[in-house]
Amino acid sequence: MSRPSMSTELRNPMPDATDEGLRVYCAALERRLILLSIRDIRLRSVLEIATGQSYDSFDPRDMSYEELMEHVAQDMARGLDLSIQDARDRVAQNSQAANPSRMEL
Repeated sequence: MSRPSMSTELRNPMPDATDEGLRVYCAALERRLILLSIRDIRLRSVLEIATGQSYDSFDPRDMSYEELMEHVAQDMARGLDLSIQDARDRVAQNSQAANPSRMEL
């Protein structure tokens, strides 16, 4: 009795490794990965310069939108020597300008 093929069996849709198309495709993916890595490093550097904190010092994935805005406002107030209310106003204005579809909170 033959065993039926499993639904999780991996099938490689890519041609043989000797195919020129595969080499071009892999090179394009690697180039894109390098460009995104460079962009990530630049954004991390800007964030560290703006806040004065290491990028890895907090995890924004677990923060709500309001908590993230408050964190940015506190860092902006400290870094730019603003009052906390001025920093919150700037963060709200920048957020509204960057996300016009998001309603005012």
